[in-house]
Amino acid sequence: MAVQWRAPPCAASCFAAMSTPDPLEVFQEAVGQVSAGDLDAVMEYYEPDAVFVDPTGVTIQGRDAIRAVMGEYLGLKPTLTVNKVRKLIETPDIALLSADWTMTGANPDGSALELTGNNVDVFRRQPDGSWRLAIDNPYGV
Repeated sequence: MAVQWRAPPCAASCFAAMSTPDPLEVFQEAVGQVSAGDLDAVMEYYEPDAVFVDPTGVTIQGRDAIRAVMGEYLGLKPTLTVNKVRKLIETPDIALLSADWTMTGANPDGSALELTGNNVDVFRRQPDGSWRLAIDNPYGV
């Protein structure tokens, strides 16, 4: 069963929610912010030196570079749906999460867009107890 998460409007309370002890909840919140199109909120889920892996396997490092890529994705007006969480493995400070997802939206020419993937993400607990993405590999490449 596919689940589509809707994010609450992001304000200061949104960032307090990232301190949840459950990385799966943080993942769900981030998915919701992507569907809401809130680039600033999406970027709060990344560590400053996080790595994003593009569909070809090229790594993009740092919030500024990731922000540019995420801005392009959000420009597609996406709806991100998690079809199945495949695996969540946790240690006290690191979590590995894998899930099947579908993203629908519109290409720049207005035609329909549907992307699918199996992400492999690494979350790291921060000194304040929050969880942030250290590695975002949406295509698992």
